[in-house]
Amino acid sequence: MARAERQIATEFGTGAHRRKSADSLAGRRSTYATGFLCMAIVALAPLPLASNRPFFWALWTLVLSAGTMVITSLRLRSRAPSPFRLSGHRFPAAIFGSVLTLLVVQILPFGRLFGPFAFHAESGAVLYSDTLSVSPGTTILMIVRLLGYGLFSALLVQAAATRATQRWRMLQILFGVTVAYAILGLLSLFVMHDTLLGTVKWAYPGTATGPFVNRNSFATFLAFGLVSGTALLCGLKRTRYQRQGTSLHCLGLLIVASALLATQSRMGCLAGALGLSVVLAAAAARARLNWQAIAALCALGVAAAGALLGLFGGALLERLGSLDSDSDVRGDLYHQILGMIWQRPLLGWGGGSFETAFPLVHVPPLSTDLVWDKAHSTYLALWTELGLVVGTLPTIACLLLGARMFKTLRRNGPEWSIAVAALGVLAVAALHSAVDFSLEIEANTFLFLAILTLGAALPTEHSPDDPQKIGVEVGRIGAPPRLR
Repeated sequence: MARAERQIATEFGTGAHRRKSADSLAGRRSTYATGFLCMAIVALAPLPLASNRPFFWALWTLVLSAGTMVITSLRLRSRAPSPFRLSGHRFPAAIFGSVLTLLVVQILPFGRLFGPFAFHAESGAVLYSDTLSVSPGTTILMIVRLLGYGLFSALLVQAAATRATQRWRMLQILFGVTVAYAILGLLSLFVMHDTLLGTVKWAYPGTATGPFVNRNSFATFLAFGLVSGTALLCGLKRTRYQRQGTSLHCLGLLIVASALLATQSRMGCLAGALGLSVVLAAAAARARLNWQAIAALCALGVAAAGALLGLFGGALLERLGSLDSDSDVRGDLYHQILGMIWQRPLLGWGGGSFETAFPLVHVPPLSTDLVWDKAHSTYLALWTELGLVVGTLPTIACLLLGARMFKTLRRNGPEWSIAVAALGVLAVAALHSAVDFSLEIEANTFLFLAILTLGAALPTEHSPDDPQKIGVEVGRIGAPPRLR
Protein backbone atom coordinates (compact mmCIF):
# COMPACT_ATOMS: atom_id res chain seq x y z
CA MET A 1 0.00 0.00 0.00
CA ALA A 2 2.77 2.43 0.96
CA ARG A 3 4.62 1.58 -2.26
CA ALA A 4 1.54 2.40 -4.36
CA GLU A 5 1.09 5.72 -2.53
CA ARG A 6 4.71 6.66 -3.22
CA GLN A 7 4.27 5.81 -6.90
CA ILE A 8 1.12 7.98 -7.13
CA ALA A 9 2.90 10.88 -5.40
CA THR A 10 5.84 10.57 -7.78
CA GLU A 11 3.62 10.56 -10.83
CA PHE A 12 1.63 13.48 -9.49
CA GLY A 13 4.78 15.49 -8.83
CA THR A 14 6.14 14.70 -12.27
CA GLY A 15 2.90 15.83 -13.90
CA ALA A 16 2.92 19.09 -11.91
CA HIS A 17 6.52 19.70 -12.92
CA ARG A 18 5.66 19.08 -16.55
CA ARG A 19 2.72 21.49 -16.39
CA LYS A 20 4.93 24.10 -14.79
CA SER A 21 7.58 23.64 -17.49
CA ALA A 22 4.94 23.86 -20.21
CA ASP A 23 3.54 27.05 -18.69
CA SER A 24 7.05 28.52 -18.48
CA LEU A 25 7.75 27.61 -22.11
CA ALA A 26 4.45 29.16 -23.24
CA GLY A 27 5.29 32.30 -21.28
CA ARG A 28 8.67 32.57 -22.98
CA ARG A 29 7.07 32.07 -26.37
CA SER A 30 4.60 34.87 -25.74
CA THR A 31 7.47 37.10 -24.63
CA TYR A 32 9.40 36.37 -27.82
CA ALA A 33 6.25 36.98 -29.88
CA THR A 34 5.81 40.33 -28.13
CA GLY A 35 9.36 41.37 -28.89
CA PHE A 36 9.07 40.22 -32.50
CA LEU A 37 5.88 42.26 -33.00
CA CYS A 38 7.47 45.44 -31.61
CA MET A 39 10.67 45.04 -33.62
CA ALA A 40 8.68 44.34 -36.78
CA ILE A 41 6.67 47.54 -36.35
CA VAL A 42 9.84 49.61 -35.88
CA ALA A 43 11.35 47.99 -38.97
CA LEU A 44 8.29 48.40 -41.20
CA ALA A 45 6.95 51.79 -40.07
CA PRO A 46 9.49 53.88 -42.08
CA LEU A 47 8.69 52.18 -45.39
CA PRO A 48 5.29 53.73 -46.19
CA LEU A 49 6.45 57.38 -46.19
CA ALA A 50 7.51 57.13 -42.52
CA SER A 51 3.88 56.21 -41.67
CA ASN A 52 3.05 59.91 -41.71
CA ARG A 53 -0.51 59.38 -42.93
CA PRO A 54 -3.77 58.81 -40.98
CA PHE A 55 -4.26 55.42 -42.64
CA PHE A 56 -0.99 54.12 -41.21
CA TRP A 57 -1.74 55.64 -37.77
CA ALA A 58 -4.92 53.58 -37.65
CA LEU A 59 -3.21 50.53 -39.18
CA TRP A 60 -0.39 50.29 -36.62
CA THR A 61 -2.77 50.91 -33.72
CA LEU A 62 -5.03 48.15 -35.06
CA VAL A 63 -2.07 45.77 -35.42
CA LEU A 64 -0.90 46.56 -31.89
CA SER A 65 -4.42 46.09 -30.50
CA ALA A 66 -4.79 42.71 -32.20
CA GLY A 67 -1.33 41.68 -31.06
CA THR A 68 -2.11 42.71 -27.49
CA MET A 69 -5.27 40.58 -27.44
CA VAL A 70 -3.48 37.54 -28.87
CA ILE A 71 -0.50 37.81 -26.52
CA THR A 72 -2.75 38.40 -23.51
CA SER A 73 -4.81 35.32 -24.36
CA LEU A 74 -1.63 33.25 -24.69
CA ARG A 75 -0.46 34.38 -21.27
CA LEU A 76 -3.84 33.65 -19.72
CA ARG A 77 -3.92 30.17 -21.23
CA SER A 78 -0.38 29.42 -20.10
CA ARG A 79 -1.02 31.00 -16.69
CA ALA A 80 2.36 32.67 -17.03
CA PRO A 81 2.68 35.89 -15.00
CA SER A 82 3.24 39.09 -16.91
CA PRO A 83 6.72 40.57 -16.40
CA PHE A 84 5.22 44.07 -16.66
CA ARG A 85 4.72 45.80 -13.33
CA LEU A 86 2.89 49.12 -13.39
CA SER A 87 4.31 50.02 -9.97
CA GLY A 88 7.69 50.71 -11.53
CA HIS A 89 6.23 53.05 -14.16
CA ARG A 90 3.58 54.96 -12.24
CA PHE A 91 4.60 58.49 -13.19
CA PRO A 92 4.89 57.91 -16.95
CA ALA A 93 1.59 55.99 -16.85
CA ALA A 94 -0.08 58.82 -14.96
CA ILE A 95 1.21 61.36 -17.46
CA PHE A 96 0.01 59.21 -20.36
CA GLY A 97 -3.41 58.96 -18.74
CA SER A 98 -3.57 62.73 -18.16
CA VAL A 99 -2.81 63.54 -21.80
CA LEU A 100 -5.31 60.96 -23.02
CA THR A 101 -7.98 62.31 -20.67
CA LEU A 102 -7.55 65.86 -21.94
CA LEU A 103 -7.82 64.69 -25.55
CA VAL A 104 -11.08 62.92 -24.76
CA VAL A 105 -12.40 66.03 -22.98
CA GLN A 106 -11.48 68.14 -26.02
CA ILE A 107 -13.79 66.15 -28.32
CA LEU A 108 -16.82 66.01 -26.02
CA PRO A 109 -19.66 68.36 -27.15
CA PHE A 110 -19.77 70.51 -24.03
CA GLY A 111 -20.79 73.46 -26.20
CA ARG A 112 -24.28 72.01 -26.54
CA LEU A 113 -24.72 72.31 -22.80
CA PHE A 114 -22.84 75.51 -21.94
CA GLY A 115 -22.81 77.35 -25.24
CA PRO A 116 -20.34 77.17 -28.14
CA PHE A 117 -16.66 77.86 -27.68
CA ALA A 118 -15.20 80.83 -29.57
CA PHE A 119 -11.91 80.80 -31.50
CA HIS A 120 -10.75 84.29 -32.51
CA ALA A 121 -8.86 84.91 -35.76
CA GLU A 122 -6.43 87.77 -36.38
CA SER A 123 -8.79 89.12 -39.06
CA GLY A 124 -11.45 89.70 -36.42
CA ALA A 125 -13.58 86.73 -37.46
CA VAL A 126 -14.80 84.32 -34.80
CA LEU A 127 -15.12 80.56 -35.27
CA TYR A 128 -17.57 78.73 -32.98
CA SER A 129 -17.40 75.06 -32.04
CA ASP A 130 -19.30 72.71 -29.73
CA THR A 131 -16.00 71.13 -28.67
CA LEU A 132 -12.89 72.47 -26.99
CA SER A 133 -10.97 71.33 -30.07
CA VAL A 134 -11.17 73.50 -33.13
CA SER A 135 -10.84 70.30 -35.18
CA PRO A 136 -12.28 67.30 -33.27
CA GLY A 137 -11.60 64.94 -36.17
CA THR A 138 -7.85 65.46 -36.00
CA THR A 139 -8.02 65.20 -32.21
CA ILE A 140 -9.60 61.76 -32.58
CA LEU A 141 -6.72 60.79 -34.87
CA MET A 142 -4.28 61.95 -32.19
CA ILE A 143 -6.07 59.74 -29.67
CA VAL A 144 -5.63 56.81 -32.06
CA ARG A 145 -1.92 57.51 -32.36
CA LEU A 146 -1.50 57.93 -28.62
CA LEU A 147 -3.25 54.63 -27.91
CA GLY A 148 -0.91 52.94 -30.37
CA TYR A 149 2.14 54.43 -28.65
CA GLY A 150 0.85 53.31 -25.26
CA LEU A 151 0.24 49.75 -26.43
CA PHE A 152 3.64 49.65 -28.13
CA SER A 153 5.48 50.77 -24.98
CA ALA A 154 3.55 48.40 -22.70
CA LEU A 155 4.22 45.42 -24.99
CA LEU A 156 7.89 46.24 -25.35
CA VAL A 157 8.35 46.57 -21.59
CA GLN A 158 6.92 43.06 -21.21
CA ALA A 159 9.33 41.70 -23.81
CA ALA A 160 12.35 43.55 -22.41
CA ALA A 161 11.76 43.18 -18.67
CA THR A 162 12.82 39.54 -18.48
CA ARG A 163 16.51 39.17 -19.37
CA ALA A 164 19.50 41.34 -20.22
CA THR A 165 20.11 39.26 -23.33
CA GLN A 166 16.67 40.15 -24.65
CA ARG A 167 17.26 43.88 -24.24
CA TRP A 168 20.69 43.60 -25.86
CA ARG A 169 19.33 41.77 -28.90
CA MET A 170 16.59 44.35 -29.33
CA LEU A 171 19.01 47.27 -29.28
CA GLN A 172 21.18 45.45 -31.82
CA ILE A 173 18.11 44.95 -34.03
CA LEU A 174 17.18 48.63 -33.78
CA PHE A 175 20.68 49.64 -34.82
CA GLY A 176 20.54 47.20 -37.71
CA VAL A 177 17.24 48.73 -38.85
CA THR A 178 18.80 52.21 -39.02
CA VAL A 179 21.79 50.85 -40.95
CA ALA A 180 19.44 49.23 -43.47
CA TYR A 181 17.53 52.47 -44.03
CA ALA A 182 20.77 54.45 -44.23
CA ILE A 183 21.87 52.13 -47.07
CA LEU A 184 18.48 52.60 -48.73
CA GLY A 185 18.82 56.38 -48.43
CA LEU A 186 22.28 56.43 -50.01
CA LEU A 187 21.24 54.05 -52.79
CA SER A 188 18.14 56.12 -53.55
CA LEU A 189 20.25 59.29 -53.76
CA PHE A 190 23.34 58.12 -55.64
CA VAL A 191 22.32 54.94 -57.49
CA MET A 192 18.56 55.23 -58.08
CA HIS A 193 18.82 58.78 -59.47
CA ASP A 194 17.55 60.61 -56.37
CA THR A 195 14.15 58.95 -56.08
CA LEU A 196 11.72 58.24 -53.27
CA LEU A 197 10.97 54.51 -53.21
CA GLY A 198 11.50 54.42 -56.97
CA THR A 199 9.28 57.43 -57.72
CA VAL A 200 10.14 61.03 -58.53
CA LYS A 201 10.65 63.19 -55.43
CA TRP A 202 8.31 66.10 -54.86
CA ALA A 203 10.43 67.63 -52.09
CA TYR A 204 14.09 67.98 -51.05
CA PRO A 205 15.83 66.94 -54.29
CA GLY A 206 19.54 66.29 -54.04
CA THR A 207 19.38 65.13 -50.42
CA ALA A 208 19.08 61.74 -48.75
CA THR A 209 15.54 61.15 -47.55
CA GLY A 210 15.29 57.36 -47.67
CA PRO A 211 11.62 56.34 -47.47
CA PHE A 212 10.89 59.57 -45.58
CA VAL A 213 9.61 62.62 -47.42
CA ASN A 214 11.29 65.14 -45.12
CA ARG A 215 15.10 65.13 -44.83
CA ASN A 216 15.04 66.51 -41.28
CA SER A 217 12.82 63.66 -40.08
CA PHE A 218 15.11 61.13 -41.77
CA ALA A 219 18.09 62.82 -40.11
CA THR A 220 16.53 62.32 -36.68
CA PHE A 221 15.94 58.64 -37.45
CA LEU A 222 19.59 58.23 -38.48
CA ALA A 223 20.83 60.19 -35.47
CA PHE A 224 18.98 57.77 -33.17
CA GLY A 225 20.75 54.89 -34.91
CA LEU A 226 24.15 56.58 -34.76
CA VAL A 227 23.84 57.18 -31.02
CA SER A 228 22.56 53.70 -30.17
CA GLY A 229 25.19 52.02 -32.37
CA THR A 230 27.98 54.00 -30.72
CA ALA A 231 26.66 53.09 -27.28
CA LEU A 232 26.69 49.41 -28.24
CA LEU A 233 30.26 49.69 -29.48
CA CYS A 234 31.47 51.49 -26.35
CA GLY A 235 29.81 48.95 -24.06
CA LEU A 236 31.44 45.87 -25.55
CA LYS A 237 34.25 44.06 -23.81
CA ARG A 238 37.30 43.52 -25.93
CA THR A 239 37.91 39.85 -26.69
CA ARG A 240 40.02 38.08 -29.29
CA TYR A 241 36.86 36.92 -31.09
CA GLN A 242 35.52 40.39 -31.61
CA ARG A 243 37.81 41.93 -34.25
CA GLN A 244 35.72 41.02 -37.30
CA GLY A 245 32.46 41.96 -35.58
CA THR A 246 33.88 45.31 -34.51
CA SER A 247 34.88 46.10 -38.08
CA LEU A 248 31.36 45.35 -39.34
CA HIS A 249 29.86 47.43 -36.57
CA CYS A 250 32.13 50.38 -37.36
CA LEU A 251 31.22 50.02 -41.03
CA GLY A 252 27.56 50.28 -40.06
CA LEU A 253 28.27 53.43 -38.05
CA LEU A 254 30.15 54.92 -41.01
CA ILE A 255 27.19 54.23 -43.31
CA VAL A 256 24.73 55.83 -40.89
CA ALA A 257 26.97 58.89 -40.40
CA SER A 258 27.41 59.28 -44.16
CA ALA A 259 23.66 59.11 -44.74
CA LEU A 260 23.10 61.61 -41.94
CA LEU A 261 25.41 64.13 -43.61
CA ALA A 262 23.80 63.41 -46.98
CA THR A 263 20.46 64.57 -45.61
CA GLN A 264 21.96 68.10 -45.40
CA SER A 265 19.90 68.65 -42.26
CA ARG A 266 21.69 71.29 -40.20
CA MET A 267 19.91 70.71 -36.91
CA GLY A 268 19.71 66.95 -37.52
CA CYS A 269 23.50 66.76 -37.75
CA LEU A 270 23.92 69.03 -34.72
CA ALA A 271 21.48 66.95 -32.68
CA GLY A 272 23.30 63.78 -33.73
CA ALA A 273 26.60 65.33 -32.65
CA LEU A 274 25.09 66.21 -29.26
CA GLY A 275 23.80 62.68 -28.72
CA LEU A 276 27.16 61.27 -29.80
CA SER A 277 28.92 63.57 -27.33
CA VAL A 278 26.72 62.30 -24.50
CA VAL A 279 27.64 58.69 -25.30
CA LEU A 280 31.36 59.39 -25.66
CA ALA A 281 31.45 61.48 -22.47
CA ALA A 282 29.79 58.65 -20.56
CA ALA A 283 32.25 56.17 -22.07
CA ALA A 284 35.22 58.34 -21.10
CA ALA A 285 33.90 58.70 -17.55
CA ARG A 286 33.31 54.95 -17.30
CA ALA A 287 36.81 54.14 -18.54
CA ARG A 288 38.28 56.85 -16.26
CA LEU A 289 40.43 58.20 -19.05
CA ASN A 290 43.00 60.88 -18.33
CA TRP A 291 42.97 64.18 -20.16
CA GLN A 292 45.60 63.07 -22.67
CA ALA A 293 43.48 60.11 -23.77
CA ILE A 294 40.37 62.28 -23.96
CA ALA A 295 42.23 64.86 -26.06
CA ALA A 296 43.45 62.13 -28.41
CA LEU A 297 39.91 60.78 -28.80
CA CYS A 298 38.59 64.27 -29.49
CA ALA A 299 41.25 64.85 -32.13
CA LEU A 300 40.40 61.51 -33.74
CA GLY A 301 36.71 62.39 -33.71
CA VAL A 302 37.35 65.79 -35.29
CA ALA A 303 39.48 64.19 -38.00
CA ALA A 304 36.79 61.59 -38.76
CA ALA A 305 34.09 64.27 -38.85
CA GLY A 306 36.23 66.38 -41.19
CA ALA A 307 36.75 63.46 -43.54
CA LEU A 308 33.01 62.72 -43.65
CA LEU A 309 32.22 66.39 -44.22
CA GLY A 310 34.67 66.47 -47.09
CA LEU A 311 32.99 63.47 -48.72
CA PHE A 312 29.32 64.12 -48.02
CA GLY A 313 28.97 67.46 -46.28
CA GLY A 314 29.78 70.04 -48.96
CA ALA A 315 26.13 70.90 -49.57
CA LEU A 316 25.51 70.91 -45.81
CA LEU A 317 28.22 73.54 -45.33
CA GLU A 318 26.66 75.62 -48.10
CA ARG A 319 23.29 75.50 -46.35
CA LEU A 320 24.85 77.01 -43.25
CA GLY A 321 25.14 80.27 -45.18
CA SER A 322 21.34 80.61 -45.32
CA LEU A 323 20.95 80.16 -41.58
CA ASP A 324 20.33 83.87 -40.87
CA SER A 325 17.45 84.24 -43.33
CA ASP A 326 15.86 80.97 -42.22
CA SER A 327 16.06 82.02 -38.57
CA ASP A 328 14.20 85.25 -39.38
CA VAL A 329 11.35 83.27 -40.92
CA ARG A 330 11.26 80.90 -37.96
CA GLY A 331 11.23 83.87 -35.62
CA ASP A 332 8.09 85.25 -37.27
CA LEU A 333 6.47 81.80 -37.16
CA TYR A 334 7.24 81.25 -33.48
CA HIS A 335 6.00 84.73 -32.60
CA GLN A 336 2.59 84.01 -34.08
CA ILE A 337 2.45 80.57 -32.45
CA LEU A 338 3.14 82.15 -29.06
CA GLY A 339 0.16 84.40 -29.67
CA MET A 340 -1.97 81.27 -30.24
CA ILE A 341 -0.73 79.77 -26.97
CA TRP A 342 -1.65 82.87 -24.96
CA GLN A 343 -5.15 82.85 -26.42
CA ARG A 344 -5.87 79.41 -24.92
CA PRO A 345 -3.10 78.70 -22.37
CA LEU A 346 -4.90 76.03 -20.31
CA LEU A 347 -6.94 73.78 -22.61
CA GLY A 348 -5.29 74.48 -25.97
CA TRP A 349 -6.76 74.50 -29.45
CA GLY A 350 -7.18 70.71 -29.63
CA GLY A 351 -4.84 67.78 -30.08
CA GLY A 352 -3.49 67.52 -33.63
CA SER A 353 -5.34 70.68 -34.69
CA PHE A 354 -2.38 72.95 -35.50
CA GLU A 355 -2.88 72.63 -39.26
CA THR A 356 -6.49 73.78 -38.88
CA ALA A 357 -5.92 76.42 -36.21
CA PHE A 358 -2.83 78.24 -37.48
CA PRO A 359 -4.48 79.77 -40.60
CA LEU A 360 -6.70 81.73 -38.19
CA VAL A 361 -3.67 83.68 -36.93
CA HIS A 362 -1.39 83.47 -39.99
CA VAL A 363 -0.63 87.06 -41.06
CA PRO A 364 2.34 88.93 -42.62
CA PRO A 365 5.30 89.37 -42.27
CA LEU A 366 5.23 85.55 -42.27
CA SER A 367 4.94 84.47 -45.91
CA THR A 368 1.39 83.58 -46.91
CA ASP A 369 2.62 81.69 -49.97
CA LEU A 370 3.47 78.67 -47.80
CA VAL A 371 1.12 76.39 -45.88
CA TRP A 372 2.39 75.96 -42.33
CA ASP A 373 0.88 72.64 -41.30
CA LYS A 374 3.47 72.05 -38.56
CA ALA A 375 4.72 74.28 -35.75
CA HIS A 376 8.37 73.30 -36.51
CA SER A 377 8.82 72.89 -32.77
CA THR A 378 7.30 69.94 -30.93
CA TYR A 379 7.30 71.89 -27.66
CA LEU A 380 5.31 74.76 -29.18
CA ALA A 381 2.99 72.29 -30.92
CA LEU A 382 2.19 70.56 -27.62
CA TRP A 383 1.57 73.85 -25.83
CA THR A 384 -0.63 75.08 -28.68
CA GLU A 385 -2.74 71.94 -28.90
CA LEU A 386 -2.85 70.79 -25.26
CA GLY A 387 -2.18 73.92 -23.24
CA LEU A 388 0.79 74.84 -21.10
CA VAL A 389 0.06 72.40 -18.26
CA VAL A 390 -0.75 69.13 -20.04
CA GLY A 391 1.48 70.07 -22.98
CA THR A 392 4.49 70.09 -20.64
CA LEU A 393 3.77 66.64 -19.18
CA PRO A 394 5.43 64.61 -22.00
CA THR A 395 8.65 66.56 -21.47
CA ILE A 396 8.46 65.87 -17.73
CA ALA A 397 7.96 62.15 -18.45
CA CYS A 398 11.11 62.10 -20.58
CA LEU A 399 13.07 63.88 -17.86
CA LEU A 400 11.90 61.36 -15.25
CA LEU A 401 12.87 58.44 -17.46
CA GLY A 402 16.22 60.09 -18.15
CA ALA A 403 16.87 60.45 -14.41
CA ARG A 404 15.96 56.80 -13.90
CA MET A 405 18.38 55.67 -16.61
CA PHE A 406 21.13 57.92 -15.28
CA LYS A 407 21.08 55.84 -12.08
CA THR A 408 21.97 52.71 -14.05
CA LEU A 409 25.17 54.11 -15.59
CA ARG A 410 27.26 52.42 -12.91
CA ARG A 411 26.34 49.04 -14.34
CA ASN A 412 28.52 47.13 -16.76
CA GLY A 413 27.92 45.27 -20.00
CA PRO A 414 24.63 45.50 -21.87
CA GLU A 415 22.80 47.43 -19.17
CA TRP A 416 25.28 50.31 -19.43
CA SER A 417 25.02 50.36 -23.22
CA ILE A 418 21.22 50.49 -23.16
CA ALA A 419 21.11 53.24 -20.55
CA VAL A 420 23.64 55.40 -22.39
CA ALA A 421 21.91 54.82 -25.73
CA ALA A 422 18.61 55.97 -24.22
CA LEU A 423 20.22 59.08 -22.72
CA GLY A 424 21.89 59.93 -26.02
CA VAL A 425 18.62 59.49 -27.91
CA LEU A 426 16.90 61.74 -25.37
CA ALA A 427 19.51 64.42 -26.04
CA VAL A 428 18.95 64.12 -29.82
CA ALA A 429 15.18 64.37 -29.45
CA ALA A 430 15.34 67.23 -26.95
CA LEU A 431 17.46 69.43 -29.22
CA HIS A 432 15.89 68.64 -32.59
CA SER A 433 12.34 68.89 -31.23
CA ALA A 434 13.02 72.53 -30.32
CA VAL A 435 13.16 73.56 -33.98
CA ASP A 436 11.45 70.76 -35.89
CA PHE A 437 8.66 68.18 -35.82
CA SER A 438 10.61 64.93 -36.21
CA LEU A 439 8.94 63.28 -33.20
CA GLU A 440 5.56 64.02 -34.76
CA ILE A 441 6.46 61.52 -37.51
CA GLU A 442 5.25 58.06 -36.45
CA ALA A 443 8.27 56.08 -37.68
CA ASN A 444 10.57 58.28 -35.60
CA THR A 445 8.29 58.05 -32.59
CA PHE A 446 8.29 54.25 -32.67
CA LEU A 447 12.10 54.13 -32.79
CA PHE A 448 12.37 56.76 -30.04
CA LEU A 449 9.90 54.91 -27.82
CA ALA A 450 11.64 51.58 -28.48
CA ILE A 451 15.06 52.79 -27.30
CA LEU A 452 13.57 54.77 -24.43
CA THR A 453 11.45 51.81 -23.31
CA LEU A 454 14.46 49.50 -23.33
CA GLY A 455 16.15 51.96 -21.00
CA ALA A 456 13.06 52.23 -18.82
CA ALA A 457 12.91 48.42 -18.54
CA LEU A 458 16.33 48.30 -16.86
CA PRO A 459 16.17 47.12 -13.24
CA THR A 460 16.84 49.90 -10.77
CA GLU A 461 18.16 47.36 -8.27
CA HIS A 462 20.05 44.11 -8.72
CA SER A 463 17.78 41.50 -10.23
CA PRO A 464 18.37 37.84 -11.21
CA ASP A 465 19.43 38.88 -14.71
CA ASP A 466 21.69 41.67 -13.52
CA PRO A 467 25.11 41.24 -15.17
CA GLN A 468 26.88 42.52 -12.08
CA LYS A 469 25.69 39.42 -10.18
CA ILE A 470 25.83 36.71 -12.81
CA GLY A 471 28.59 38.02 -15.07
CA VAL A 472 28.52 38.97 -18.70
CA GLU A 473 30.81 37.82 -21.45
CA VAL A 474 30.46 39.56 -24.79
CA GLY A 475 31.64 37.61 -27.79
CA ARG A 476 31.32 39.08 -31.25
CA ILE A 477 29.19 41.99 -32.34
CA GLY A 478 25.83 40.88 -33.64
CA ALA A 479 25.51 38.21 -30.93
CA PRO A 480 23.98 39.01 -27.54
CA PRO A 481 25.98 38.86 -24.33
CA ARG A 482 26.55 35.30 -23.16
CA LEU A 483 25.50 34.88 -19.54
CA ARG A 484 27.38 32.45 -17.42
